[in-house]
Amino acid sequence: MPRRSSFRDDFRSIKAAVDSLSRTPLSAIGDNLRGTFEPFFKGGVVDALIEPSFDLASAIQNLLGQLPTSYGQRFDFDAAFVLALAADWNPNRPLPGMCVPKHQGEWGFSELPLPTIDRQRMPIVRVFHFPGQDSIEDIDLLAYPWLAHEVAHCVLFLHSSLFPSEFKPRLDGVLYALGLKGIADRGLARTLARAGLDEMKQYWTPTLDQGNWAHEIAMDIIALWSCGPAYLGAFLDEVERDNLDLFQISTVHPPYCVRILAILRACPFLKLDAHAGALQDLSASLSKHYPNKLAQLAPEELIIAAVDAGFAVCKTLEICDWRRFDQGGAGSSSPDTHELGVALLLEAWRVRNQVDEEIYSTWEREVIGTLIANIATTQ
Repeated sequence: MPRRSSFRDDFRSIKAAVDSLSRTPLSAIGDNLRGTFEPFFKGGVVDALIEPSFDLASAIQNLLGQLPTSYGQRFDFDAAFVLALAADWNPNRPLPGMCVPKHQGEWGFSELPLPTIDRQRMPIVRVFHFPGQDSIEDIDLLAYPWLAHEVAHCVLFLHSSLFPSEFKPRLDGVLYALGLKGIADRGLARTLARAGLDEMKQYWTPTLDQGNWAHEIAMDIIALWSCGPAYLGAFLDEVERDNLDLFQISTVHPPYCVRILAILRACPFLKLDAHAGALQDLSASLSKHYPNKLAQLAPEELIIAAVDAGFAVCKTLEICDWRRFDQGGAGSSSPDTHELGVALLLEAWRVRNQVDEEIYSTWEREVIGTLIANIATTQ
C-alpha cells in the first residue's frame, strides 16, 4: 500500500510551487500565499512546521490548480486588454489588482479567494477565461467583445447589490401582475399557475453567484452598451454556430433566443437598429418555433425589466457607451495608431465589414503584432 503523503510533505511541494510563482506574472499571488503559510514555519524551516488549525494545504493546492500555467505573449496581451476595457468604461473605476487571463476553455469569469488565516478578509484573484491557447495565433479580435461580457461580471461582483436593487422590484412587480391574472383560477389550473410563477422566480431571481437569467441578460446589455455593433457581431457569430440549440434551458444561462429578444429590445435606445438586421431576421425565424414552456418562463415583461435594469446599472456606474469610441470609419487603418480597448473592437468590426477575409486577416495580424510589441516595451 503506497505511503500517504504527510502534512509536511504537502507543504514542501506547496512552498516550491508558490516560490516558482515569483518568476511569473503571478508573483503578487505568490507573495500573498507566502505570507499566509510562512508563519507556520518555525524559523522558516520546513521540518519545524506548525500544523494550522484548518486544511490550509488543500486550500492552497486547490487554488494553485485553478491558476494559469502559461505566460506567453497572448497572456500579456489579454491581461492588458482586460484593464484597458475597464478603463474605457470608466477611468475612475479601475479593476482591483490580481486580474489574470487563463486560456484553454470558453469565455468566462471566476473569482478565486486566496486562502488566509483570517477567513473574513480573503484577497480575491479574478480570472478571465479565454478560448483557445496562450498563442497569438488564437487571438480573434472579432470575438473579443465577449470579453466585455466577462468584465461586466467582474464589475457587478464588485458592486454586488447594484443590479439586484434595480431588478428585484421590477421582478416582484411582474410576478404580482401575473399572479393577479390567475387569481380567478381554481383547482388544478390554480396549482399549475402558482407552480409556473415559482419556476419563473427560480430562473430570474438575482443571486450572489450571478447564476441566473436576469444577471446574464444584464451582462449582455452592459457589453452592448459599451461595444455597440462589435458586440452585436460577436453575438451573431456565436448564435450562428453549427449545432447550437438556441432554445436550450438551463438555470444559469437563459436560452439564446431569449437573449436575442433582450438585445433587440435594447438596440433602439443605443442607436443600433441599423446594425441589428441579421439578428432581427434570426429572431423572426425562431419565433415560428418558440416553445410554449419558454414563452411562459420568459414573458416580455421580464425581458424588458432585465434590459431596463441593465441600462440603470450602466448609468449608475457611468459606463461610457460605444458611441464615444466610434470613429465612424474615419479612423486610420494603420496598425501603429491602435490601442487596446473599445475603439479597437469597433475598428476591427468595421474593417471586417468593409474588406474580404484575407485582407482583414492581414490587417488583424499587423495590429496584434504592433500591440504586442508595444506591451513588451512597457514591461
